[in-house]
Amino acid sequence: LAQVHSNSYLSRQACEKGLAAVNEWLRIEPDDAIALSRRAAFFHMIGRAWRSAQAPIETECYFARALNLRQALMGNPAVDEEKPGKSASDVAESLEALLRFDEALELRAKVHQGHGRKWDHLDAWCQTCFNAAEKSTHYEKKKGYLLQAAEMSSQLHGENTISRPVLVRWMKILHELGDLEVNHKNTDGALRAAEEIGKVSRKLAT
Repeated sequence: LAQVHSNSYLSRQACEKGLAAVNEWLRIEPDDAIALSRRAAFFHMIGRAWRSAQAPIETECYFARALNLRQALMGNPAVDEEKPGKSASDVAESLEALLRFDEALELRAKVHQGHGRKWDHLDAWCQTCFNAAEKSTHYEKKKGYLLQAAEMSSQLHGENTISRPVLVRWMKILHELGDLEVNHKNTDGALRAAEEIGKVSRKLAT
């Protein structure tokens, strides 16, 4: 319920209700890893709601609380039983929320490589890479993120040709790469991006 509310106040209210239920669970089973994982998830969602409300102090506070809990749970078999690599993926999500992108990307890579190179782990890694690019103001670093995200997009599409969200994100990545190269007067790079945009456009049209 908390995830579908666009109103940040209503979202926080929904999260607080969920958090109260988890706290009751933890009162009965204080060390239950799944309950602690749920508490961290609610902290993270409350942080997102505060971010939507443009309240940076509260945002950082809740994201940090989620990160601390998730780091304590990383590698916990009960959490990873729900989904292989979940505990580390959760930490990466929290690091990304706090704009600690290099740490998040390093962890995304480890999750992908350590859990059978699953498609959904690569997809999450690609999204983090694109998010890092959007926040970066340094030309070389931003370009590196975008090129890596574009390469991952090609791999994701090769493994799942019917995923439209992958193609849509790939187009956004290439457009941002093209704009970056134009702004830095790199004609060759801009032309390469335009050529790739044409190829992905044709995939989207079919």
